[in-house]
Order: sequence, then structure tokens, then C-alpha cells
Amino acid sequence: MRPLFAAHKDRDGLGPLYTPWDEMLATSDVITIHGPFRGMKRKPLIIDTARGGLVDEQSFVRGR
Repeated sequence: MRPLFAAHKDRDGLGPLYTPWDEMLATSDVITIHGPFRGMKRKPLIIDTARGGLVDEQSFVRGR
């Protein structure tokens, strides 16, 4: 596993330790969520460590 730290969505120029948001979503097999998300790769393993309300469970059931 290669851990990535994602830049905030629509932000760049934060330095070499940050992975662009879209690249992180498109290439990750395991994602921990600490904020809202959209456009991630299909069927990732999601670990929701945030306060409730970030994951729409019914969307995952429907495959959206």
C-alpha cells in the first residue's frame, strides 16, 4: 500500500507531499473520508471516520 495525502478539492500548488484530489480518487483502493466526496473510482473500500452525514448509504446500495 502507498498512502496518499490528498490536496483539498480544486486546490493545487500545495507541495510535493499532496496528491491532486482527482488523482487520489481515481487511483485509490482504500479511502478514509474526512470530508465530502464525489467522483471516486467504482467500488472502493470506504472507511468513514467523520461525523455522520457524509456517506449516502442508499447511493452505495444503488451503485451511484
